[in-house]
Amino acid sequence: MSDHQQQRVTLFQEDFRTKFYYVVVPSRSHYAYLKAEVENETDFPLLEGCASVFIDNHFVATSQIDFVPARGQFELDLGVDEAISVEYKKLENFWTEERALIAENKKKVTSEFELKIENGKQKEVSIKVYDRVPKSTNEAIMIELISPEEVNEEGSGVIMDRENILQWTKKMNAEESLELLLKYSVTSPKSLMTVLDEEGGNGSLTS
Repeated sequence: MSDHQQQRVTLFQEDFRTKFYYVVVPSRSHYAYLKAEVENETDFPLLEGCASVFIDNHFVATSQIDFVPARGQFELDLGVDEAISVEYKKLENFWTEERALIAENKKKVTSEFELKIENGKQKEVSIKVYDRVPKSTNEAIMIELISPEEVNEEGSGVIMDRENILQWTKKMNAEESLELLLKYSVTSPKSLMTVLDEEGGNGSLTS
């Protein structure tokens, strides 16, 4: 017998293996964004649609998933977690005048930034921090990364891709503070105009 009202029926229920981590881009946002990396370990695909996310039987957020094949992986955006605080501070931005540079009619500017993250939670968290080093579009403009020193080295926890995007992967203990330093120099002929993003100094460089 039907009353012509819409009814919801549970067709499938499964617990998924999930890894949680935070994404932080201090130069663009003072918030930490929680993400979940999920494995569909079943023999059934997951259809595109809205998903309600529960952690330890507690509702956390509503997210959107794309089609996920059987045994596939997918990510969920779970929103901002205000228990993780983020600061971004410009420390230095100074010109260097050396005899060699003057003789070659060049100028050099060094920029330094501090990225500070505080874990206000009572548990360990995984975090990925992103920033960008300026990328030159002119062969006469040279970029030197000074800090971090160990990049793309096994075990360093820091990688940089071809677009000069830096990624730190860190574990933070409960109530721990993390300070990261980004420092680089830009050397260019004085006849060229160097254009830097004023807020973060991490845009592109052109003549």
